[in-house]
Amino acid sequence: MHFRNLTFICVFLLTAQARAADAPSLIEADTTWTAAESPYSIAKDTTVAEGASLVIEAGVQVELAEGASLIVNGELKALGTAGQPVLFTGKDDGDGKARWVSVVFEDSATDAVFAEVDEYQSGSILEWCTFEHGTRALRLEGASPYVYQSTFTDNESPVESVFLAGGAGILVTGGAAPRIRNCTFYKNEALPAAYGGAIYAESSAPIIQDCTFDGNKSVYGGALATDIVASPIVGNKFVNNEATITKGGAASLITTVSAFLNNVVTGNLAKLDGAGVHVCVDCHPHAVPFVMDNTITDNTSEDPDPAHGAAGIGAAYLRTMTNNNIHGNLRKGEPSDFGWFHPLEEGFPEWVANRSVAGNWWGTADTVEVEKTVADGHDFEGLGKVDFEPVLDGPVEDPLPRVTVTTRRLVFDDPGEEMPVFLTLYNPGEELSVELVLLFQYGERPPVPFQGPLDFPGAEAERGFYTLKMPKNSVFFSTVTAPPFVPEDYAADHGYWHAAIFDVDSGERIGETCSVRFDISEEVTR
Repeated sequence: MHFRNLTFICVFLLTAQARAADAPSLIEADTTWTAAESPYSIAKDTTVAEGASLVIEAGVQVELAEGASLIVNGELKALGTAGQPVLFTGKDDGDGKARWVSVVFEDSATDAVFAEVDEYQSGSILEWCTFEHGTRALRLEGASPYVYQSTFTDNESPVESVFLAGGAGILVTGGAAPRIRNCTFYKNEALPAAYGGAIYAESSAPIIQDCTFDGNKSVYGGALATDIVASPIVGNKFVNNEATITKGGAASLITTVSAFLNNVVTGNLAKLDGAGVHVCVDCHPHAVPFVMDNTITDNTSEDPDPAHGAAGIGAAYLRTMTNNNIHGNLRKGEPSDFGWFHPLEEGFPEWVANRSVAGNWWGTADTVEVEKTVADGHDFEGLGKVDFEPVLDGPVEDPLPRVTVTTRRLVFDDPGEEMPVFLTLYNPGEELSVELVLLFQYGERPPVPFQGPLDFPGAEAERGFYTLKMPKNSVFFSTVTAPPFVPEDYAADHGYWHAAIFDVDSGERIGETCSVRFDISEEVTR
């Protein structure tokens, strides 16, 4: 064969091999995208029909044109590996990569199913995937896939974004309850005035665990913003994120009652309050999270007014804040670790307005020095007060197994309104077998064991408690009950929920008992 012809054939084969396979507009039968056929090109929206499954092999590159999405009404399994991730990226049109839209999971999509507490078994999964150059790269609209070991980078929510709804990496809405675990969010930005640079979750229940958020931006909640969320946020690392105009350099918790546990929040920046964590002051119902076992250090606020800006964490309502390392946070160069901005004019009872935040490490055991880093009603008229004593005499080293139980609201005052009760169990250590005691009471009557069903795999109910096995580094979340508010049924103006866990073998309590109060009133609307 003539050399010139041989060269032509080799060039043709190489060109053909690199040419992207065109994805169909509709996938109605089970389909696999293979590494051998990669890359795959999506010029316009491609939809995985309900009842169909799309499997994407390790090493596959999916190139989406500007304005294009992959829409999942059925099942999607994108199964990358550490060495060969599945890449979702913009199609290079010669002027750089296109800004594609989203991988969208609609409500009909097949959810992930787990064995035990968190061992993936079947259903939709995004494992070792990379999402780059999208606009809201992953959108979960009532669907709950498993998002694991995936990376989200250089994504931007669209300029024409609806106000509030950011989530350039992931937008979670419509009751979706995904597990988002061991993922990395790097340099994502919500534009122009949207919340949550990396993740925005609204009216949903994502479990966000062991993720890293680095260099993300938005006007509010630089990395993360949650609204009407009760699910746990545990074991994450937030560094170098920024709230460019307002609050929450790392995270803004809006109408959120989550357990915020064992997170590292350091080196974040906010224009105003909560360069580390901002717990919404004026949202309704109020944000009342648990803040325990975290490290919140070296965050910086530019707010000139200490009466409403704190660099470490700013809040007006909390369930619990204890066992945290909080120090080195600066507001305009001044020490500012914690701000308690509860407005007394709202008329909440003393147990809400004036709270204990004892048992934290403030970088010093000198209470005079600690007081300089705390802003509350002792400093500013019209605000509630906190008691930070006793303080810890050294840093918190290891996170504890935790159980939290909570209601959505502090006060229920609307007959017929649901009163959901949320349970979180978190075991950051080795496998643990526990007995869970869950009690409720109305008024000052004796507590009564809750004996309803508990949606915990392997849980066994016996004599008023549940026996559970918590796998290593696992977290469980569930709504355990949601009774309606019928005033005449309670014959009391307040109630409590209590939860505690005990070692199965020794019978000793593990950690602290969680007790939360809620008031019942038809007279006050808040």
